[in-house]
Amino acid sequence: MGDRASISFKKGKEESVVLCSHWGGKGFFSAAQKYARTLKAERKGSMNPLDRFEPHTVMVDFIRWYTQREFGSRRVESDLYVAKSTNEVDNSDNGHLVIDFDNDELF
Repeated sequence: MGDRASISFKKGKEESVVLCSHWGGKGFFSAAQKYARTLKAERKGSMNPLDRFEPHTVMVDFIRWYTQREFGSRRVESDLYVAKSTNEVDNSDNGHLVIDFDNDELF
């Protein structure tokens, strides 16, 4: 049982690792889209990796943002895991969402 879903971030030809949530469901997708909209609105100007929306850096920052929001200071014991690709995950309840920073329609 679960409410499994997975996400990744993309920019150009580069795509991040896959982050999977066992219990997050469609709310996990909504949280990732909210994060991406906020990030895109806030980050302008500098040339650091997060401002360039480099997918692997974005994923690390999303994990920080999401775990603080969802778990506070508690440990993440079972909900999240990371995989190289969707071939290695179980997202059978809700599927996989790619958030492409080159495509504003996903925000």
